[in-house]
Amino acid sequence: MRKAIVLVMMLVFMMGVLLYPAGKGKTGTQTQRNYLLVFEVTEYSSQLKDAVDYFFDNIFQRGDLLIINTPVKLYGFSREKLAVSKKKLIADVLKMLKKDINAGASRYRAILEEMHRNVQSLVQSDISSVGGGAKALIQSYQQNRQNLLNLRGVAGYEARLMKYAKVCRTVRGQNHLLMFLQKEFRPVPGRDTMEALRQNTSQFGFKAVEAFLGENYKTDIDYQKVGLAYKYANVRFHFLYLKGKTIRHRRGIEYIENLGDIYSIFSKIAKATDGIKLVSSKPSAFVKKVELIVEGKVEVEVVDEKMEK
Repeated sequence: MRKAIVLVMMLVFMMGVLLYPAGKGKTGTQTQRNYLLVFEVTEYSSQLKDAVDYFFDNIFQRGDLLIINTPVKLYGFSREKLAVSKKKLIADVLKMLKKDINAGASRYRAILEEMHRNVQSLVQSDISSVGGGAKALIQSYQQNRQNLLNLRGVAGYEARLMKYAKVCRTVRGQNHLLMFLQKEFRPVPGRDTMEALRQNTSQFGFKAVEAFLGENYKTDIDYQKVGLAYKYANVRFHFLYLKGKTIRHRRGIEYIENLGDIYSIFSKIAKATDGIKLVSSKPSAFVKKVELIVEGKVEVEVVDEKMEK
């Protein structure tokens, strides 16, 4: 039922585009442009604010369609909501983003902090003599890995991406999806503890190593299927892999990336749809590159950068 309601909401707002004239781009030509901004981020920052400011000041035009998907919910903007002054529109969007990102981040931070406690307790324990307490720590860590994935909604990514394409097929003009995905790191025991676990020949040692380093999910996203659907719907998928704040390292704990598979798949979708891909800590740099595509200043620009750990 919830999926059906979301789809209906998107259809209602996007069909509204057909009733009103599109604004003129910077070149003076009539251009209907539809934007879907998806924020899969866990930190509200001044850099993100700058990117939103730039988007509305330099890219978004009167008559364009706007839908925003925050970590909490999906928002469609009616003609009346978009008719306010640009200053008020920016203020309203920033207020909404800050509220939703902070709300979603509270649960995220709680899960990560519990994972830190699990790892720290295991690092300080005697791995050679494993008791029930250590096993409970491993089980808790495994559950929290799954909780992170559930919070991100990884299992439903393909369904959501295909919904966006379905809706975009119903409207005219250019469709641009801007995906802001923040890099995610999770704590694991340091080298000494992991080596001790590998040398533990019991079933516990094997399960512990698997819990920390094994893959606990298989992404169901078929990037070729999504890419073709987006090309058919005239959607360009622009992808920012957003680097967050520097991690404060703790003794005996290391950090590994948790969304590498998603990064790879989203990068392929961006390439398949002639979209932007960027790894950066500056969202405004990403938005400025999207502007080049929107204004037709470049045919395609996919920025390949080496992933930084």
